[in-house]
Amino acid sequence: SGPGSFAARPGFDIAPQSGKVVAAINVQPLHSYFKRLFQYYPDLRPLSRFVPPEALEKLSGYLSLNGEDLLEGGAGISYWSTQPEAQEIYQNVYSLAQTPVGEGIATMVPAKDTFAVISLRVDPYYLLSNLVADSMERGDRELIESNLRREAARGFEHDSLTGVLRDLASRVGDHAMVAVGRLSSEFDQIEHEEIYSEHPKARPVAAVMVRIKEGANQAELDEYMAKIVPIMGFESDLEKVEYGDYTYSATRLTTELLDYAYASPCFVLANGYLVLTTNEAYMRLVLDAIAAPRSATLANDPTFQVTMGAVPEKGQVGIFIDLEKATRIPSSTRDGAGPPGTRGILWDRRNDWVQIEKDTREEAIRYRAQLHKERGRPRTAEEEDAIDELVSARMSIWEQDLYRGFEEEYRIWIEQWRRFRGIGLVLGADAETINAHFSLVFREGEEWLRWTK
Repeated sequence: SGPGSFAARPGFDIAPQSGKVVAAINVQPLHSYFKRLFQYYPDLRPLSRFVPPEALEKLSGYLSLNGEDLLEGGAGISYWSTQPEAQEIYQNVYSLAQTPVGEGIATMVPAKDTFAVISLRVDPYYLLSNLVADSMERGDRELIESNLRREAARGFEHDSLTGVLRDLASRVGDHAMVAVGRLSSEFDQIEHEEIYSEHPKARPVAAVMVRIKEGANQAELDEYMAKIVPIMGFESDLEKVEYGDYTYSATRLTTELLDYAYASPCFVLANGYLVLTTNEAYMRLVLDAIAAPRSATLANDPTFQVTMGAVPEKGQVGIFIDLEKATRIPSSTRDGAGPPGTRGILWDRRNDWVQIEKDTREEAIRYRAQLHKERGRPRTAEEEDAIDELVSARMSIWEQDLYRGFEEEYRIWIEQWRRFRGIGLVLGADAETINAHFSLVFREGEEWLRWTK
């Protein structure tokens, strides 16, 4: 303490707070690490669209343990508002009024199959253009640009993806919400017997909800979307489906692909929002939630209430993840993948993990090198043929007989995350400071988990 101490530097606030651990960090020396983080982990890049890493200056924050099962934290992070990247983020995100982050989408999506929601107050073109930049592979973008040129030759008013995104952004408001879920009725039935299983990938499904400009109706939306969907590789003929009090429009991929077996986009106008889902079954769950009593929606889910009740009500960015749902696993894989209801989205990715971490090509190279070392040189043609047969037999064992053990290894890795129940994050800012608040809720583990014994 004292006038020459770190705590006395201007811009830091680490005054003692009862029951809290307070800390201050000079963020400027960490800029190069942030830059490398987003380079090495591109999945984190969307975060940089809301927190300007190279403009951050100083952080003053706290941690507080509220009881045994709730960790809360908050921080004020100052940043250089004159830095170009920070200026762009402020103009497109933080200059907009803060909005309730837990009310809108939580009342419109099902609690059962939804494990994450995001609420954003953001300029629509800024959001759409960065989504394309961060999530679309170069080949996919080139294909869409090619489709655009083809449709433009037939009279479509735009010949570039930028033009399409600007047009779409002009039709919607600045409040967007995203829900991410899994189709338990479908994904719970998938069983992998070997590494290269002929099952469709159990990809997460999503619902995107954007406030639509006043005066829009379903007929106008259908007419506009019928021009857009062929560009994305879907059929232009929209199927009208009546479901409850709503009639949604559905389309299909022009070609059937196993990896996109669950891609069946649908859209509808509901409660003043354009609701777009990546899967038709999830659209029906969303419409059921909109029409159902509040008890069936995420807003009344106990984990959502506890997690989001510990962070500020309003912000420009709000995120909730139900970690308990996402990390559900069977107690063992010895007799298969476990009964329905014991699976989450991480367990759905088990086959992807095995293919990456237990790569058959790498094992074939390793095993062949081992055999070569054991047999020495020179080797006859007959000896090489015998080695080929041994490697082939090893690959059969690796891909089939050992697969269940690989699944078990992945299941044990997920076990460590079963201690967590939910996490919430709210970001709100002005022209000088980003205020971040988070909550992490813990849970009791199942008796069969290793860390509970």
